[in-house]
Amino acid sequence: MPQRSLAPPPPPSVPPSLQDITNAMSYISQLSLSVSHPALQGQATPSDVTEVEVYKHRLIDAHTAGENDVMPAWASALLEGWATKMDDMEARLHRDAVERQEFLVHDDSERGQRIVTELHGIFTNRFNDLETCLDKSFSTIEKHLIRVEIATAAHNLSCGDGLRRPFALLPSEEGHLPNDIDFVIPSQNLPLLHDTRAIEGLSDDQLNAYHTAYKLSGNWRTGNRADKLLLLQYHVGCSANYSM
Repeated sequence: MPQRSLAPPPPPSVPPSLQDITNAMSYISQLSLSVSHPALQGQATPSDVTEVEVYKHRLIDAHTAGENDVMPAWASALLEGWATKMDDMEARLHRDAVERQEFLVHDDSERGQRIVTELHGIFTNRFNDLETCLDKSFSTIEKHLIRVEIATAAHNLSCGDGLRRPFALLPSEEGHLPNDIDFVIPSQNLPLLHDTRAIEGLSDDQLNAYHTAYKLSGNWRTGNRADKLLLLQYHVGCSANYSM
């Protein structure tokens, strides 16, 4: 990283933690301010900002390479839905191919059998290519979704109480945001959790609705309100301490 008058973050742990990623993001913000603010010019350059951006993404790559990293449940549910649709499409293509072959198989001539053999090879290769392409696409999407989840958690971790820098909204397992009609059933007009005041201001019913939508673990139904609020706080990535 650039050695400027602005102190760089401490060395990352192995593997890098969310706090390491947050430190890199905060350092980028400091460097960007130095570049744009006339009174601070000379402390950093645009190249410095770019260099730390690359460093941040290397941390993210190293973080996601851990054996304990798994896709968020909402992303898995989303991919499963896409996979089902692609399976249906592949099945329709296969039925179409079979119908074409059945039409030609009644032709006992050498030419007809040669066409059937060629078609079988073509469609087999096409299905194999489609499957390979889908596997690569889903793998790419999976990595992207993990990056999004990590970036969101890292952002919220750096926001303190969220009053000056709002929290980013986290989706449910099904990929719905709190302002989506399908976020929780039955649908509720829930306050958006952009800061600690929004979390603390939840009614008991709204708090229970968020726990249901996020499928939070723990015996929260018999816990007290403070425990439920803390569990929700940790889930959205808030690092601020409550005044409760």
